[in-house]
Amino acid sequence: MDDSGEKTMSLARKALKKSFQDITADLFPILKAIGNIKRFSILVTLLDGPISFQTLLLQSKLQKTALANHLVQLTSVKLIQKPTYGIYDLTMDGVEYLSALHQTWMQSMNVHQKQLQRIQSRPMSSMFIKKLLHQE
Repeated sequence: MDDSGEKTMSLARKALKKSFQDITADLFPILKAIGNIKRFSILVTLLDGPISFQTLLLQSKLQKTALANHLVQLTSVKLIQKPTYGIYDLTMDGVEYLSALHQTWMQSMNVHQKQLQRIQSRPMSSMFIKKLLHQE
């Protein structure tokens, strides 16, 4: 990368850092909510659409109180909503956070997969092949 590219990257990182410093207090509760496997599973379940508390209770295999507590936490950070009594659904923010996580994961996995494919497609040396086949 040339000097201008490094400067651009450095400026982008500084801007990102400043932005995160400004939003950390608001962002951290959302990350904490998503970071719990039970709450994350609830969010994924809600991708099917609005679901009743009773259905979530059956699917999550949680106790009523535990499920209620998880739903309160997800509601408090506005990842889910309760459009009618006893029914829960993702908010647009909830859908967008899940989409962003999925997209980031897929992009990251694609990078790793491409690196692996590049390594696997390298020609093997004849010495390595002989050792591999025990023909030395």
